Amino acid sequence: MQHWTDYWQSTNALNSFAEGEQGTGYQAEISQFWNSQFASIQPKSTVVDLGTGNGAIAVLAQQYSEQNNSDWNVIGLDAADINPNNIKVSNKTTQSHLHKIQFVSKTPIEKAPFDKETVDAFISQFAFEYSDLEASLKQSLNSLKPHGFISLICHHPDSHISKDSL
Repeated sequence: MQHWTDYWQSTNALNSFAEGEQGTGYQAEISQFWNSQFASIQPKSTVVDLGTGNGAIAVLAQQYSEQNNSDWNVIGLDAADINPNNIKVSNKTTQSHLHKIQFVSKTPIEKAPFDKETVDAFISQFAFEYSDLEASLKQSLNSLKPHGFISLICHHPDSHISKDSL
């Protein structure tokens, strides 16, 4: 996990695709996908981004919440030692979104500190598959409210990136 701690603490990028404009967060298809997922989340919900890194997906959730007057409690959780509120993002609106998100650092998904039936939605992009899957799924399902959901974008286990990350 130290390599991710080192990465997140040494970059001002929101995601690990830090080249060009992508470093400021996701746009286009990825943003559209997540917005389609967010559309089914009710106002005043708790939304948790598992494996948040510097918060790119959490920022999308916070942005969607504000644009739709949803008043969500957005939380970003990561096993690495993160502090996205310390990064400097050139976009002031994005910076504002970051400061409204609660970040939980040094906490693996399988040890997420959420009580039974307290989370409305878990989201994750390129992180959940690197956790202890059985324990992470059990913990997430236990914390999920009735009618809540989990939405994940994962690397295929046979992909080059997955094999290189083991």
